[in-house]
Amino acid sequence: MRSYKFRGRDFYSGVWRYGYLTEYNTFSASILWQDTITGNKHTSQVVPSSVGQFTGVCDDRNKEIYEGDICVFHNSMRKDVECKIIYHSRLAQFLGVPLDKNIHALYELNASVEVKPI
Repeated sequence: MRSYKFRGRDFYSGVWRYGYLTEYNTFSASILWQDTITGNKHTSQVVPSSVGQFTGVCDDRNKEIYEGDICVFHNSMRKDVECKIIYHSRLAQFLGVPLDKNIHALYELNASVEVKPI
């Protein structure tokens, strides 16, 4: 069974939290996460616009790719195309949408992409 994993920026500390998405209230969200040192579970309110779902794909350096990440797609026609990762509901998959509005294409997510730091 597939595991659904999310991340979001902690509303108070700004630290990225990785875990399960829960509803904080009707206007916000929270992430249930586990402390890697103590093993204790915590819930943190996160900035809603920062929440992204894990795509199930890691880049060529084994870094997890999340919805909302900016990735560099290496492509034979246009080398190094920067794209934002989105979920396309009609196609039911995560895709890269170029940041350059002059490029009219969607890029399939695979391990040959490189995640840029946020």
